[in-house]
Amino acid sequence: SFDRTFSPDRRSAKVVFRVDEGPRVTVDRIIVRGNENTSSRLIRERISLEAGDVVTPSALGDSEQSLMELGIFDGATVQIAAPDKLGERKNVIVQVSEAKPQYLEGRIGMATVEGARLGLEYGYRNLGGWAITGRLRVRGNLRLLFLGNSDVQRAFERRYYDMPLLDRLERHILAGLDTDHFPGTRGVLGAGLDAVNERVNVPAFSADRTSGYVRLSSRYLKWLHVDARTGVELSDITLTPVASELLTNPAFTRWARIPEGSSTFWVSGLDLTVDLRDDVFNPSRGVFFSASGELIRSLANFDRKPVYDDSGEPTGEYIDRVSNLVR
Repeated sequence: SFDRTFSPDRRSAKVVFRVDEGPRVTVDRIIVRGNENTSSRLIRERISLEAGDVVTPSALGDSEQSLMELGIFDGATVQIAAPDKLGERKNVIVQVSEAKPQYLEGRIGMATVEGARLGLEYGYRNLGGWAITGRLRVRGNLRLLFLGNSDVQRAFERRYYDMPLLDRLERHILAGLDTDHFPGTRGVLGAGLDAVNERVNVPAFSADRTSGYVRLSSRYLKWLHVDARTGVELSDITLTPVASELLTNPAFTRWARIPEGSSTFWVSGLDLTVDLRDDVFNPSRGVFFSASGELIRSLANFDRKPVYDDSGEPTGEYIDRVSNLVR
């Protein structure tokens, strides 16, 4: 009910609403339905309610959103049973509709610089019923055209066709596992495991890189995203005479780690993002902040430097370049 009082000129009014709260309802049992392949334990860990908790509209809504964020359901509803009947303890019904777990995507195209391009990705979204996604992604291109008549471009074309076919094929191959819900953490932590192989050919350099990473992430707080990773990278980089400007190029040094040669690195990184904007897609106010850092340790350089004695003869010993870099 409500009362209203008009101003003397009747252009405004004061309205007072009276609300009579109904009885509090607590959770008796949580009943999960519709999960043919998904673990009921996973679903219970994702929702915001347990037996004995007070049922609130926000808890029901947050639970539905948390389930949908897993990416394995086409739909999810969390409701109290028999909402029109009085009762202090009621069951909560979780109804899910599972999405198709497998997907296959393909792309094919042609570009003047990259040449013929092909991309394939296969994934399985719900391994073991625990919302673990396994994926294999392959992207590759083979250059067919070398536009321009500069000396640099002609030298690149000659070098390119002198390569074995496998080295000419520029590629990015990723095999990985990841989940936004690490078991037992109630959605606080996610985890991933990636193995990547890359090949790049450009006029200034050619490079191979193979890496393996373990990742931990947290998006439990909507405004704070934390991503941590650690792993090993093996790089093999060959520069050309026109590559001198690359040594001071930040984008190249971040990717390559070293100017030239074959090396292996242990890399650990941390990314933090704080997003306090009122709207992610069309913000009008708020704060957005992002920071990242890496600790890079050179474990060994495969192009080891021999040690010579006073007469200039090799001693049979080698020096490995080992160093640390923080940025």
